[in-house]
Amino acid sequence: MNNTLKLLAGASALVFFATNASAGSIDFTTVAVGTPVTNQYAGVTFSLLDSPTTSTPIVTNVFGGINALTNSDTNYYPTAFTLDAAFSSAASGISFTFNNFGTNDSSPSTWTAYDASHNVVSSGNLADVQDYSWITVAGSGITDLQISNGGVTNWQFGISQFNFTSGAVPEPASWAMMVAGFGLAGAAMRRRKASVAFA
Repeated sequence: MNNTLKLLAGASALVFFATNASAGSIDFTTVAVGTPVTNQYAGVTFSLLDSPTTSTPIVTNVFGGINALTNSDTNYYPTAFTLDAAFSSAASGISFTFNNFGTNDSSPSTWTAYDASHNVVSSGNLADVQDYSWITVAGSGITDLQISNGGVTNWQFGISQFNFTSGAVPEPASWAMMVAGFGLAGAAMRRRKASVAFA
């Protein structure tokens, strides 16, 4: 009976953490051009990394009025090579719309997702992604997402929308354990009722 109670308690904890996950959805096309983007969105902080220089990401008016989160000067050339999204708690369900503004095969744009120990969770190539296409980031437990233009000083890229879920989201194995725990608890309760009835 003790093991059943432990499984039930563990399952309840998983349900609690799952229901305390929060979703974030950011649409930069609704943000005024010239707005600095740092930590004003709950659950994620944006910053710029790497050379040639670094500054705060800003929302810019690129290609016919489409807003993009990007590092840029007045010509929309980079002041940094990498846009970093740091999550306040482990995230999953990450997706974003990306525009590479051309084909960058010689030094391709990429995305890389990291966990709390800075191990790579997943990564992808963005060399030929244009027209603000949706990109899905695989994996969970992600604490940092880095999107890079490949280190090219005159290569612009943009993001117009960004979605994620932060908080504890159980893995499939954890869900299986939770279901098994509820099943064992139910079986134990039925057995206990039966023994009382026949006593």
